[in-house]
Amino acid sequence: MNGLNARGLVAGLLWIATILSIAVSAAEPAVPPQPGETTTRPVPGGETDGGQRGSGHRFRGRVTPQQETEILEFLKQRRPEHYRRLVRMREDDPQGYQRSLRAVQGFIRRLRRMPEQAREAALREKDARIRVLQLLQQYQQTQDPRRAQRLEVELRQAVAEQLEAEQIIREQRLAELEQQIAELRRDLAERRRQRDRLLEERVAHLLHPAVETQPAGVGEEPTSRPAQSQ
Repeated sequence: MNGLNARGLVAGLLWIATILSIAVSAAEPAVPPQPGETTTRPVPGGETDGGQRGSGHRFRGRVTPQQETEILEFLKQRRPEHYRRLVRMREDDPQGYQRSLRAVQGFIRRLRRMPEQAREAALREKDARIRVLQLLQQYQQTQDPRRAQRLEVELRQAVAEQLEAEQIIREQRLAELEQQIAELRRDLAERRRQRDRLLEERVAHLLHPAVETQPAGVGEEPTSRPAQSQ
């Protein structure tokens, strides 16, 4: 294999690895699946959990024609170079094409659930990640000291851009976690105020499971009535 073909093969493998890594970025917060979505979770042995809700990021089977059109349109608009590579892969490597489609599909789904600022940062982080890998590949292959020095400068800049984007994503994740913690604190405070009512309702339910306990407002006594027959 000559040097040109070798560099082309390495570049192709580099792109495929980058696309497949899109779906497993640790910087992105986990999000629940939307109604009607089916996901699968990796389990010991490399199998999946059959697409139950609450699973991980992997998707089983072929994407639908409509999903394929949406994915290709997204790449055509936002990542033209990836779009061209994926179109070529459709003919040359159908299985790799489907794997890449599923990876990009998971990334697009997460993007749509992110706030705008985090969404743009996630896209910049992916661009920077690819740029870092490309520059690193060129740096390792060059025999020219001056070119190596220029590539090192560009690599440092690309890594800085990647870190900046990661910082925005993590700050957004922290803000979401802080909001969740604040909501939990409010819920705990409300349960603390309603402790006596909750106690009476729980005991009544345990002693008389056939009787429905009516919720009581603050300062009111709980009431109960016979449960309606189904």
